[in-house]
Amino acid sequence: MKDLMTEPHILIAEDEPAIRRLLATILERYDFIVTTASDGADVLRQLAAGSKPDVLLLDLMMPNVSGFGVIDELARQQHPLAERIIVLTAASGNEISQLPPLTRIMRKPFEVERLINALRELAPRDPSTVPPTPGATLIPGVIAEA
Repeated sequence: MKDLMTEPHILIAEDEPAIRRLLATILERYDFIVTTASDGADVLRQLAAGSKPDVLLLDLMMPNVSGFGVIDELARQQHPLAERIIVLTAASGNEISQLPPLTRIMRKPFEVERLINALRELAPRDPSTVPPTPGATLIPGVIAEA
């Protein structure tokens, strides 16, 4: 059994079931605790019910409440998770430009190792075990390839 005190908890918000399952499987293999949400409304319900993920892995284009809506609501609430979001998206530059300046963005398709390292940097339980992200450059809130 994984320990919530030592393993980072990641909430995956993705409306495509196959992608959601694939992401969950990958993250669990890297010893993350994973919960999932099928849309932004589900994210907000889980948080309101007391879920406390360390990082939100967020798709932008979802039904009901989009990723943009989730980001706006978390910012409005001054929720601590608002500073620990990684947006996974295939969205265009115009859509991405609408995100807050410090939003971390990884474009689909992405390299698994880059995602894992970004998650570990945002939610380390033991900071001495966090490896640097090879080949990634942090540009005010944007994770981009070097």
